Amino acid sequence: ALPAAIGELGTLTTLHLGQCSSLVTLPAAIGELGALTYLSLNGCSSLVALPVAIGELRALTYLNLSSCSRIAELPAAIGELKALTEIDLRGCSSLEKLPDAVAAREGLNVTLPFHLMILDLPEPLGEDLAALRKLRDDDASGALKRYFGDSEDPREWTYDVSDSDDDEEECVTVVDDRVTELCLYECL
Repeated sequence: ALPAAIGELGTLTTLHLGQCSSLVTLPAAIGELGALTYLSLNGCSSLVALPVAIGELRALTYLNLSSCSRIAELPAAIGELKALTEIDLRGCSSLEKLPDAVAAREGLNVTLPFHLMILDLPEPLGEDLAALRKLRDDDASGALKRYFGDSEDPREWTYDVSDSDDDEEECVTVVDDRVTELCLYECL
């Protein structure tokens, strides 16, 4: 666990705790970091919750919780952080929903985990995208995972069409809210 003494670093503006896979909780003293503008907890896969005291971080502008796969809910107080402009929740597979205060906050850019993002999509498209993810994730050889990468949204999957780094094409084509084309060029 992160010691409560972290709260004594009152002038700290940036805190990177990324990939601290043994971190289960944050101390309430985290709320004492009044100057903190950037908090990254990406990849803290054992983190189960954020303390309510996170709502005291009035200067916080960026919160990265990507791949915090055990967090099931966020404190509503996050929605009251007026300086906060961005929250990254990709890979938060246990997150059940956004607090109303976060969902309704004007000027807050929230990158949702795929399972919450598809709730806002037309039903047929959500089903198609979920089927594509299942196709990738169920491939025992791992070839499709290597080909498509880790992006949760199949609409972001690309493949290289040449040796150039900037020559990529989309793997998935969507027309009229349905997946109409899947390209597995040189995949298997």
